[in-house]
Amino acid sequence: MTRPTLHRSLLLPAMLGLAAPGPAAAQVPPDEAWRTLETEHFRITFPERLGDLAARTGVVAEQAHEALSAGFRAGPG
Repeated sequence: MTRPTLHRSLLLPAMLGLAAPGPAAAQVPPDEAWRTLETEHFRITFPERLGDLAARTGVVAEQAHEALSAGFRAGPG
């Protein structure tokens, strides 16, 4: 095997190893209790344990809606 061929033959398995799926740490447990918070313009669905974060998200989303709506002739629905 020549040197460039050797590098290519080692590179592909290394790249495939890096791309292999690992544990899905970001997945939500299947038995999670879900809630939905409705604001004037948004519906936020979240796991029950993240209720405080969802409430803050609702406030920020409404603030963003207000700020962005001012820049449009006809604001978002």
